[in-house]
Amino acid sequence: MVLGHAIAERQVDQLITAVLDDQWGKEPNGALARLLEKAAESRSGLERTTSHIGEPADGDEVIEVYEQLMLRTAIVEVNERFSGSGCLIGDQLLLTCQHVVEESRGKIADPNSIMVRFDFNRRRRTTYAETGQRVSVSAVISSSPPTDADRNPVAGNYRGGDADHLDYAILELSAPAPAVLAHAESRERGYYRPYFTPYHFSADELLVLAHHPEAAVIKFSHVTKKPEFDYNATRVAYRCDTEPGSSGGPIVNMQGRLIALHQGVIVPDQGSSETVSNKKGIPISAIAGHLKRKELDYIVKPENVTHIGRCSYSRHAREQICQALSGDLSTVTRYLKVPGFIDDPDKLWDWLEKHNRLPKLRIALEAADYGGLVQILDTDRVIVDRAQMDQIGELAESILRSATEAETPSTFTVSMNRVRRLSEKLALTLRRLPRFVGDDRVQLQWQVDWNARFGAASSALDELGRSLPPLDAQPYRARRNTTRVLGFAREIQAIVYAMHDLAENPKLAAQ
Repeated sequence: MVLGHAIAERQVDQLITAVLDDQWGKEPNGALARLLEKAAESRSGLERTTSHIGEPADGDEVIEVYEQLMLRTAIVEVNERFSGSGCLIGDQLLLTCQHVVEESRGKIADPNSIMVRFDFNRRRRTTYAETGQRVSVSAVISSSPPTDADRNPVAGNYRGGDADHLDYAILELSAPAPAVLAHAESRERGYYRPYFTPYHFSADELLVLAHHPEAAVIKFSHVTKKPEFDYNATRVAYRCDTEPGSSGGPIVNMQGRLIALHQGVIVPDQGSSETVSNKKGIPISAIAGHLKRKELDYIVKPENVTHIGRCSYSRHAREQICQALSGDLSTVTRYLKVPGFIDDPDKLWDWLEKHNRLPKLRIALEAADYGGLVQILDTDRVIVDRAQMDQIGELAESILRSATEAETPSTFTVSMNRVRRLSEKLALTLRRLPRFVGDDRVQLQWQVDWNARFGAASSALDELGRSLPPLDAQPYRARRNTTRVLGFAREIQAIVYAMHDLAENPKLAAQ
């Protein structure tokens, strides 16, 4: 069906590019690569795909939506039995339905008995029991029970939900979700950012549900009929194919926005049409609103702070702060509103850092009149976002790897297109880095070194862009530029490595 649509819409070349670019842990398919080369010689560039979801959509973006669903959706086990589905909303936070993790009606299971399994989608060289990567659960951060009507649906009545009965649970994983290995390289999963504003459904858009029905490997179901909210926007009804085990699965739109959490079935009235809604879910905005009322919204919402990048401190500063707080932790925790299981300074630090809440520690210390500890943090703060620098390093490595692959004639076009996309992404990410011009927090020489490398990276990227062949270029002619592209890719990687070292060791003006 997909191939037939691609032929009809003249998108075969784009389809082949996507297949080659996104194969999971496989060697590039030689037959497809040769077919792409022939297609590139007879066509002038790649066309955009026009879909039925209301507006033009780039094929790579649509594929990315499905890939994100595969990476971020997990199957949930309680007491070693499959129970439902869930999705990542943080590095160590998994969202699912409360009834999925209950061991009995209304009683959530001990977190130690809950396990989530990622990558439950590929069974190559593994048995069913071995499929996926397991991560244990350390705590249930927030939850809201289902209503009695949710547990015992009555024909024709899916209403009755309220803002305090949303049937969701946020699980804290004992470790970050494991990285994905594809093409012998590691890739981060990412996570969905819950939106606090209600979503407005369109009549012609396509929504996708990722789930594990009947404990099966990951499946996708599609919502094509416009969903409907209930009277107080705590439930949304839609038509979709699901089975037991689908509860907790994420529903996203074709732009990758998390819309709702699948919850269960609607029992229709006798004699009703098959076109009516037969399933229901919980809008993400309702869950976000519940977190906000509990003053836990910081775990899913970035802090609006003035520091540059994610706040981080050295190991020495951490040791000093934790040692000072070891005898009187309650004085600080009452300002921070952390979960009850935080009972020592190291746990507090880890919790705050994981949820990007370390800036709140400074505020709490200041309110508790710990002036000396505040000064330690103010003179020690890391001023460049470590995660952002890691991303820049990964992009530079991917550019070099793709440029190297372009030396092989059968993969030239695919690899060059990948270099082009990665270079554009790296340029955008570089522009988000601080320049520190006249910044009195860091030493002048460090500023000079940082900005010099920033300029060198930007210049090398520009040269790389000028060396790339046009999209409509004949491959056998365009291969002449491969050596230049590879040279600039190596230069970019070296500069980015130097920037990464600088970011790890900023020379602060105030010591």
